[in-house]
Amino acid sequence: MSLINNDIDFELDYYTKIINYIQKGNFKYRKAEIWRSKALIELMEFFKRTKNRTLVTNALLLLISLFEDTSPDNYNNCGEDANHISKEERKILMAELKNEFLPN
Repeated sequence: MSLINNDIDFELDYYTKIINYIQKGNFKYRKAEIWRSKALIELMEFFKRTKNRTLVTNALLLLISLFEDTSPDNYNNCGEDANHISKEERKILMAELKNEFLPN
């Protein structure tokens, strides 16, 4: 499946093809790895031609987030909800944040 074309709407077309592939959902791991590898190669060829760093970065993030089991954000599931801590802990947290971010 070729993802690179000369269409003006390349970015939307590229993202749509990735999402459509994922939505099918009935693919084997090996087949998905091959598809993703081909998509990455074509994306790098597109970058080589156009130097469109923003599109390539966003497409890479999309591919990683959809194909990997790990969270793309290391801090996504870390920490505690500030609404579920005691008032004393919240005071300490607010004092620490003020010290960290406000000028002294």
